[in-house]
Amino acid sequence: MKKCSYCGYETKDEDIRVCPDCGSKKFEHVLGKKEIEAINNETKAISKEEQQNALVSLVLGVIGLALDFGVIGIVFNILAMSIGKKTKDKHIYGKIGYFLGLAGTVLFIAVVIFYVVYGTLISFGVVASVTRSTTTA
Repeated sequence: MKKCSYCGYETKDEDIRVCPDCGSKKFEHVLGKKEIEAINNETKAISKEEQQNALVSLVLGVIGLALDFGVIGIVFNILAMSIGKKTKDKHIYGKIGYFLGLAGTVLFIAVVIFYVVYGTLISFGVVASVTRSTTTA
């Protein structure tokens, strides 16, 4: 819908160039009820519970990344990813929590793989163990 900027004449004709009431050539686009309804449906308000879940995901992601070298860390990372996955499209905290949980999980898996490979190489004698021996003379 178009509206004359000078006199306020409204018309559904999108091709109109001159106002039939005042002769002005200045028109502005006005949103109709259907357009406003479509915009409101697109911009869904996030509920208080979803905001809290997003914040919980962020906190769990930070804790999981800080405690990444233990089993507790991987539990926090998985929880951060599962809670963050529900809210990552609606709130930035959910997105950050999800990716922190993902980064912590990937880091945990990389560390486990490193220690398994390193332990295997030590057991086959390919790499020397790094333990100190205390000898007394």
